[in-house]
Amino acid sequence: MRLHSGWAVPDADQCCIQAALAEVCDLGASLDLCKQFRTAIQAGGNMGVYPMALAQKFQRVYTVEPDAANYEALAINTINQPRVIIRWAAFGQDHGKAAIDQIYPDNAGAHQIKDGAEFDVLPIDSLGVTDCDLLQLDVEGSEHQAILGAISTIEASWPVITLELKGLGERYGYTDEDTINLLADMGYKIADLVNRDVIFTK
Repeated sequence: MRLHSGWAVPDADQCCIQAALAEVCDLGASLDLCKQFRTAIQAGGNMGVYPMALAQKFQRVYTVEPDAANYEALAINTINQPRVIIRWAAFGQDHGKAAIDQIYPDNAGAHQIKDGAEFDVLPIDSLGVTDCDLLQLDVEGSEHQAILGAISTIEASWPVITLELKGLGERYGYTDEDTINLLADMGYKIADLVNRDVIFTK
């Protein structure tokens, strides 16, 4: 573990922290569409840049991070922010277990999940949140499964939903169009596009 611009960062990471610090301002477009700032649900938590930014606006921020080194950094970086609730896990459609599939070893944000038993997979609905105002997911292709595990949470408060969609879901049997159609079936429409983020509102 080392420090970069005041953030705890895994030694192996060479680029993810710089990207996160540069891109976190993209959240502004999503925040502008939120009508309230009660609870945000965010993933992946990575090293904490996004959840810490959201904690400046929201009363509670739930985040998960499956990579063990990233989770250690996340815990250090959020230790003094009681609004951020973290868990070593990944979001999915159902409860289960999974393992990390590291795509680029020098990029701590570029990993997907595969069959295994390293950490828990849990549906967002298991959090029991009924006042979510923002659901922000950048989970390297697992967005579709995460949404399927969040139906009750979404229907309870119809949050703004922000997804980073870049075609990685095909590994899990879903296209970006499938995910957009899933949300359309729930009454969501695309409200804005910011770089690779697609922002949906109902």
